[in-house]
Amino acid sequence: MCAGTVLYHQSCTRYARVPFGILSYVGVNSLITRLQRRLAGYSGVLMLVTPSLVVPAFQFLTVSRGCYLIAFVTSSALLVCYMLCAFVRYRTHRLRLQRGDKSFLPRPRDLPHPGNMLSKAA
Repeated sequence: MCAGTVLYHQSCTRYARVPFGILSYVGVNSLITRLQRRLAGYSGVLMLVTPSLVVPAFQFLTVSRGCYLIAFVTSSALLVCYMLCAFVRYRTHRLRLQRGDKSFLPRPRDLPHPGNMLSKAA
């Protein structure tokens, strides 16, 4: 398998993670919204039983939504930057190979021996 195929496969698997991230954000956001609505519905009863827990519960849900949003945006931005770096490196390596420059490729003696990949169970 050549390096270009490996890089293409890795970038495709990273693309497959993006819909999962969006779906997980939508799921967590809707869960927090449902919890806040349920808490608001029972806030009258809860204020009678435990008045000191209602306001901190609302604050906790609001802060957790913000933290998840910040984590999602940060990880998405890092993912995009990492993909752009991979595509730029792929393009520069491809152009160097087209020019005949193979100085960046590892020497065959530096690669691990294929026999090391076999299991020792047999």
